[in-house]
Amino acid sequence: AKKFYISIRKDRNIAFFLIRRKKITLILPQSEEDVKKEINHHPIKTLAPSVQRFWYGSGPSCGIILDNLENIGKIKNLLNTLIKIAVVSKA
Repeated sequence: AKKFYISIRKDRNIAFFLIRRKKITLILPQSEEDVKKEINHHPIKTLAPSVQRFWYGSGPSCGIILDNLENIGKIKNLLNTLIKIAVVSKA
């Protein structure tokens, strides 16, 4: 078995990068509606409930398909927000 993802961790998994040949999918522990409010230049992928449970156990999650580097700053800001939430929730 091989891992085909990279995870960002701070005492728990914050995000996952699924790396493919032509695109990268970023899996986030937020609902699709919340992500669509912040990200509008990249397609948002709806995950099946069983896949959501695989990545984060319980709670909503969705994927952002990164097929180009345009507007990557918004993705960076979203990841920074998730990391800050993880750090604050630990304290």
